[in-house]
Amino acid sequence: MTRNDTRFISGTEVIWVGTILILLLGVLLVSRLQQPGDDDGSAASGHSGAWRPLPVDEQRFLARAQSLIDRYAVEDDEGRLVTKPPPGTDLYLVGELWKWWPTYQLEQGRSYRLHLSSIDWIHGFSMLPELEAVPVLPGYEVVVALIPRLAGVRTITCSEYCGVGHEEMIGTLHIVRSTGAEVVDDSR
Repeated sequence: MTRNDTRFISGTEVIWVGTILILLLGVLLVSRLQQPGDDDGSAASGHSGAWRPLPVDEQRFLARAQSLIDRYAVEDDEGRLVTKPPPGTDLYLVGELWKWWPTYQLEQGRSYRLHLSSIDWIHGFSMLPELEAVPVLPGYEVVVALIPRLAGVRTITCSEYCGVGHEEMIGTLHIVRSTGAEVVDDSR
């Protein structure tokens, strides 16, 4: 080929195109590695990154939450109604103006999958230090891994302004010491 041929590509152009392709591949790889997956433990360790909401049928989500209440509702030591599912259960927590429901009683150091959805407005789920600012959207669910590390009554707050009652949107999780043998060390 000669320099007058229109199909001639110089060595400098090949280097620039190759460099750009390598940079784009690097950016794609880094962005995929930073997205939390189902089993990476990010939710349990306090990661507040790129949660991926998935479309959900609102009525089916509400039915699942109600089913857990119907199946596992008990009175706690103070006479309050709580839902006490076994470890490993998929939990369904509903955000609505201006409350979180149901109230769960969970075992410390045991693993759960927490499904979050809203039935009315955009909310944000925060339970410090485990989870911070998880988006909760109507018509979508976010699933996070949860291993409660601190025993006691844990406060759930809304981290996304949702109207005049926003500051009163508080729920609770009752975390009790596990009776099982496989308890995660909470000294971290």
